[in-house]
Amino acid sequence: MMARNWDFLMDFALDTILSKLEFKDLFRCKIVSKLWKNRIESDDFCQFRGASFSQEGSFTAISYYVKKDVWRCFAYDLHSNSWRLLPPFPYIPVPDAHQNFRMYTITGHRSLMCAQVFELPNVSELVVFNPLTGKRRVLPPLLYPRNPALVHISVNSATKSYIVIAAGSSSLSKTDLSKKVEVFHSSSSKWTEASDLPDYVFGLKAHQAGVCVNGVLNVIALLKDSDRRGVIAFDVENEKWLEDMACAIPFARWSLTLIECNRKVHLFSRKMDDGLYLYCIDVLECPNLNTRAEAWHWRNVVQFRENNQREWQIFMEHGRTLYEEYSCVSFGDGKLCVFNMLNCDGVVYDMQDGRQVSVLAAPPEDQKGEVFQLESSIVQSATLL
Repeated sequence: MMARNWDFLMDFALDTILSKLEFKDLFRCKIVSKLWKNRIESDDFCQFRGASFSQEGSFTAISYYVKKDVWRCFAYDLHSNSWRLLPPFPYIPVPDAHQNFRMYTITGHRSLMCAQVFELPNVSELVVFNPLTGKRRVLPPLLYPRNPALVHISVNSATKSYIVIAAGSSSLSKTDLSKKVEVFHSSSSKWTEASDLPDYVFGLKAHQAGVCVNGVLNVIALLKDSDRRGVIAFDVENEKWLEDMACAIPFARWSLTLIECNRKVHLFSRKMDDGLYLYCIDVLECPNLNTRAEAWHWRNVVQFRENNQREWQIFMEHGRTLYEEYSCVSFGDGKLCVFNMLNCDGVVYDMQDGRQVSVLAAPPEDQKGEVFQLESSIVQSATLL
């Protein structure tokens, strides 16, 4: 049958055939005809494929934007080594880009994402969803309604369950600050109250997801004993803080972000240095996991400087940085990528020795959309199964 005759297939029949293809083959099918290309890129087909394809890819450098009043995103797939458009998220309210576009945070783990949507000035709504199938669940209100500074989701593939951890408060009002920690269990559909935050009530770095390694959730906070930033640890299974594992961050830098790589906690940071921006990746190490916090230390792995005129001009005009231009994301076994969220490109480093191993090129302009600048806890990597 000639290619043009395939255009007469019913949408459902065409969807059924195309949904069984690997992504690279599906991409090649877009050149068969304009009708096929439009169908493959349609929202209906994305939803159909997401519901029928058991394993879609491992995504990183996830970037979000709004098109035709619907949330959308594109990401780099480490399985196919290509940029991909993900299905739209019509179930998340669209923010006003000029007023409250920073009032959304998204984090994720494995097949699920959790969006924190601020419906009221000091109360947020949490929505858990699968971006491929479109299935979603609005979580019950927190036991202590507020805008939590920490939102973390963890998926257990074996039990097909997940938990969401919400801690602290991001409110600027002292009356709305909170040290409360709550855990949502999908198996019971209920929130439970865990141990309160151990340090200052305002100690959490606003809007973060934390990094979970070996059952311990690591979070950036202001340490009471030293009045400097550090990493505090939460035992997820026992729902309590491990005060002996708190570790100070001895260097004063901005934009502190935690990332997991090789089952170790890594810290991405930056600061001004002689008129240039200094970017660093450090790893948290300890010779013996059973020793106290004094034995934990930071080892620098990557360090580079950049003359960022665009961000420097904004800093001089406003006295502060209005947005984060760079993030650090997972890029496969033993590698991290310093990702430019405006240009949508990046540099990949090996965390064993800090070598630059590759460059991540930006996607085609017609795939990028108009990228939203969300809060820093936005998820930048996820394996969708």
